[in-house]
Amino acid sequence: MNWIKYRELLKSALDKKALITDDLPDIGSFLLKTKLVVSLETKQVSFENAFSLKGLLKEMDGLDIILASSTRKVLDCLKKKIEMIEQQYQEGKINEASRADKIALTDAELNGISLDGIEIADEINVEMIFPNVTMPTIQRLKQHPAVNQQKTCQCMACIRVYLV
Repeated sequence: MNWIKYRELLKSALDKKALITDDLPDIGSFLLKTKLVVSLETKQVSFENAFSLKGLLKEMDGLDIILASSTRKVLDCLKKKIEMIEQQYQEGKINEASRADKIALTDAELNGISLDGIEIADEINVEMIFPNVTMPTIQRLKQHPAVNQQKTCQCMACIRVYLV
């Protein structure tokens, strides 16, 4: 999927979580503590970082949702560059001002990347991560119509709840 459809998918997940929260006010405090993650197979990206290329670079698995492309190669290079800058800073080889300057240059390179050519894996999911396991509450969530019923296993052994 392209970047626009990907962003629409993320927005849809936010809308579904809001709908569930409105429909189940008695578990609202529990739902406020849940987190959304973008997942692909065994990889996960925090929802907050999933909205931008810069955020995806911050995540260990962030680039894994982007399909192999020339853009992916550029992003891999930028991620390595940022890691190298951070390592130099941690080792005391560069000071804070130099670190900030180098990161700003990397950010400028990142901002120059066109989002038009980016393809996101079609198989991504957005799922809820719970602060604690309360099976009756999770089972109620699984039954909600906003939950993706095809992906979400209804058995008591599974705690994954997919929104998209």
